[in-house]
Amino acid sequence: MTRCFRCALAWALLLSTLGRSPLGAQEIPTPPAAPDPAGLPPRGPTDLPPAAPTDGESGFVRVSGAGGEIVRVGASAQVGPEDSVSQLVVVFGNATVEGEVRGDMVVVWGDAVVNGRVGGDLVSVFGKTTLGPKARIEGECVVVGAEMIRDAAAVLASQPVEVNLGGLMHWLKNGLFLGRPIAPGLWWCWVAVVIHFLLYLLILLIAPRPVEACWKALDTQFLAAFGAGLVGFILLAPLLTIVAATGIGLLLIPFLILAFIGAVLLGKAAVLQFLGGQLNRRVDPGAAPHSLLAFVVGFLLVTALYLVPVLGLLVWGTLPILGLGAAVLAAIQAMRRTGRAPAIAPTAAAALAVPGAGATVGGPSAVTNEAATLPPALIGSAPPGTPDAPSASAAELAALPRAGFWIRFAASLLDLVLLGWVFAFLNGYFPLVWLAYHIGMWTWKGTTIGGIVCGLKVVRLDGRPLDFTVALVRGLAAVFSFIALCIGFFWVGWTRERQAWHDLIAGTVIVRVPRGVSLI
Repeated sequence: MTRCFRCALAWALLLSTLGRSPLGAQEIPTPPAAPDPAGLPPRGPTDLPPAAPTDGESGFVRVSGAGGEIVRVGASAQVGPEDSVSQLVVVFGNATVEGEVRGDMVVVWGDAVVNGRVGGDLVSVFGKTTLGPKARIEGECVVVGAEMIRDAAAVLASQPVEVNLGGLMHWLKNGLFLGRPIAPGLWWCWVAVVIHFLLYLLILLIAPRPVEACWKALDTQFLAAFGAGLVGFILLAPLLTIVAATGIGLLLIPFLILAFIGAVLLGKAAVLQFLGGQLNRRVDPGAAPHSLLAFVVGFLLVTALYLVPVLGLLVWGTLPILGLGAAVLAAIQAMRRTGRAPAIAPTAAAALAVPGAGATVGGPSAVTNEAATLPPALIGSAPPGTPDAPSASAAELAALPRAGFWIRFAASLLDLVLLGWVFAFLNGYFPLVWLAYHIGMWTWKGTTIGGIVCGLKVVRLDGRPLDFTVALVRGLAAVFSFIALCIGFFWVGWTRERQAWHDLIAGTVIVRVPRGVSLI
């Protein structure tokens, strides 16, 4: 290859030197060449090697005689029947071999036609490969991303390796390279469209309230949603890097990735419904803005935009950002609503009037939200932190405020840190230890160590104590909540009842126990 480069450079210098003579100028006589010390006759201009002939119709550079390594980038090459080269590499061009390639032949992004001998390997990537009746491949034959047409008389030293990418080349040429995610001529592109429609429709049907919350975030804070989504995509990689650097945080990475994917899918379903609603309003101002019809119209609109060159790729890249931002804003708004002080029910206010309640909550006129939610059995008893601190029955605990998603996530994170340091050597057995730990702690105390720190307790809705059977059902059902892209866990923040899928299956709920109530 270095030798070819030197020859090409010499030819370029020679042509540039000859081109300096002005047209019509007197030709300067060439001085006679000095005799060669070895006694050979002097070499004149007529002894220079001829340039490689070019076929103007096909664009091939024909290789004649015995040559070394041939490399062509952006051009085609042809080895004639009487020709032989050591190596042949063609990128973004076609290659035809009727003679001999003593070593390897590599063709990338071009068609390869072999009707001669290849002494080494034949590798063809993203281009059609044709083996004629005189083809003889003495090494490996690997074809990636395209079809191979082989004559029955072709001889191969080993079974060819064909990596068929199912129309990837067609999609790249007619889809991605044109700036659109859908190539109209590929059937599997339309299968993917149908699958995406069913996926977003399923999300819309099983999680209408979260989708509506995301829709409202888009309707009121469209630009803010785009900004939040953009920041989320930018910070994802640094966040995963920081979490992974902690060592034990490696266990959190799958949860974070699943949460990210779930938020994008949920928000994108809301974006499709939002766009369809906006279009429906143009036609019928009285149309429902977030209906099933709006979702269908929005999906058809986005699919049509995906077919438009350049614009389709822009829309395809923008929708996930909007979806993530809508989900983030909806989650923030839900957290703000959850954090608001609940109104004091008349029964709770009456309970606070019992003797001794003033000593607990600061007097009849200074009623705190936490005391307002205490069951009557817990009011007027010993102050928090004393040895005689009260313990409530299962029925009384079920009436306490329910825990939201983030406080439950914090408790699980504390348990993960604790078990991660203690059982890190178990490696693959950690999921079983994690499950056994929760089932055992729920059966024993109704909570975990992280739950004790955060003041959380698992109780049954029917008022009966939590036993091993219910704890086992809840633990096994939590596996289902996890494998469903963690949607079962996120369900806590999307429903008014604050129950995950495994809570719904086991008939349980997690409550926030007031300070002073013993969890141990």
